[in-house]
Amino acid sequence: MPGMIDAHVHVVGVAKTFSENQNWPMSLITAKAIPILENMLRRGFTTVRDAGGADWGLARAVESGLVTGPRIFFSGKAITQTGGHADMRSLTDSFVGCHCCQLPGSLGRIVDGVPELRRAIRDEFRKGATQIKLFASGGAFSSHDPITNAQFSMEELTAAVEEAFIARTYVMAHAFPDIAIDRAVRAGIRSIEHGCYITPDTARRMADKGAFLVPTLAVFDAYKEEGEAQHYPQGTIDRSTELLDRSRDAIAIGQDAGVPICFGSDVTGPFHGRQSREIFLRSEFMSPSEVLRSATVTNAEMMMLAGDLGVITPGAIADLLVLNTNPLDDISCLYAPGEDGYPRGIDMVMKDGRFIA
Repeated sequence: MPGMIDAHVHVVGVAKTFSENQNWPMSLITAKAIPILENMLRRGFTTVRDAGGADWGLARAVESGLVTGPRIFFSGKAITQTGGHADMRSLTDSFVGCHCCQLPGSLGRIVDGVPELRRAIRDEFRKGATQIKLFASGGAFSSHDPITNAQFSMEELTAAVEEAFIARTYVMAHAFPDIAIDRAVRAGIRSIEHGCYITPDTARRMADKGAFLVPTLAVFDAYKEEGEAQHYPQGTIDRSTELLDRSRDAIAIGQDAGVPICFGSDVTGPFHGRQSREIFLRSEFMSPSEVLRSATVTNAEMMMLAGDLGVITPGAIADLLVLNTNPLDDISCLYAPGEDGYPRGIDMVMKDGRFIA
């Protein structure tokens, strides 16, 4: 079968929290990211789309063979507004400006207003970003940007889409509440991340506009199942249960409206090893073919790579998984661990025509 694609990862999100991550040196972060990348590949993910943090250097290290891992389509620093989801400053921090840009392990950068936003996006493209990531709403577990809040003005969202269009690529947007999803879609954003609280009306608009939904169940399942053992706040654990349920609802609403459903995991920190859990969680209510399409051909289409990735066809990139079990008959072969700890159904992984793992 084709190599799988995870369309929502943070390969340099290695610390327990993003606020902790931003204060770590890149030498330590990179050292921790190397085995994370190798493990992703051995799970059958030959391509990943990084949603904030990874850069040209890490992508180049993989491309050149210096580091073993999936090819990386990276967003550079994810872009947030002051007080947005990637603004990790404390409530008592009076620094004015984007000091996150100076912190090595920060996954985002702070901008306000259309001119600043355009400059930041152009700068990320200058640094090699293959798409742009915006935070268009509050976050799931944030202390000061409520999940119900929409973020960025319509002018800013539209400007981001225009800059991406000029660069012949697209914008992906973190958006939880329906108001944020709707605004992002109206602005022309192609890829909606999470989308937990989407309504049928907004889903129909997404379908009409050709937008894609990237649910991320594994991250919420991780906090629900392991949050207590990892000493996360009880409120985080409780919220995860709700968001896991709402993610399932979002997929059903999207499917009913004809929205293409993509595949993303969003696991970070202590949870990177739960990436394949996304397959299991979806298999509870989606057919094997639906799960496999989301992780292959649909993700490739969303990433503007239809015909190159996610398919086995003449002219496509030779990313292949050699399996000992037909996943259409038993999809657990792609997530249930074998003796080596990796999915028991994967015998070999080929990336770009070479057997890697």
